[in-house]
Amino acid sequence: MQKRVGIINTDAGNVKSVIYAFTKLGCIASILDEPTDEIDVLVIPGQGRFGKVMQALRKRQLDHYIRQWYFSKKPIIAICVGMQIFFQDSDEDPDIPGLGIFPDSVTKLDTPKQPVIGWLPLNSKTNLLSDKVVYFVNGYGVKATQFATAHVNYQETFTAAIESRGLRAFQFHPEKSGKDGLEVLAKCL
Repeated sequence: MQKRVGIINTDAGNVKSVIYAFTKLGCIASILDEPTDEIDVLVIPGQGRFGKVMQALRKRQLDHYIRQWYFSKKPIIAICVGMQIFFQDSDEDPDIPGLGIFPDSVTKLDTPKQPVIGWLPLNSKTNLLSDKVVYFVNGYGVKATQFATAHVNYQETFTAAIESRGLRAFQFHPEKSGKDGLEVLAKCL
């Protein structure tokens, strides 16, 4: 049976490339503007400002929906800023709180180039992420968290992926990471 993937409309980001990636994996992908029970996997896409994404989610009451999915241990895939919103707050928009599921904060990265744009190898001991080289586009990130399953080093080390309950979240863009990225997404389904 084909997986039904619901991609949250965050009023930002890379929705078309996310839809394409999941369609290529044989899923039925749709964009969500409101809560629904008609999906198997919830996806929070990346790209965009932390504050703008949180405001869009709150406007549609999708912040509560995401929290429900998380605490029900249903499968969630979060990408880039989609991962960041699970934390308390972000230096990018310090007056706008995140979902606050994880106690850490998103901070501005001290990297040689801002934002980080390009392919970087992951440092992970998990089968899902070991030996992967993936595509990043970000200027903010979580330096350390107990939920990290992968890190990346680009002058400084920061969290590249987290996992908790049904959530698998990535600071990188699996939908733009070629074969390695599609393998990661496929294993998350």
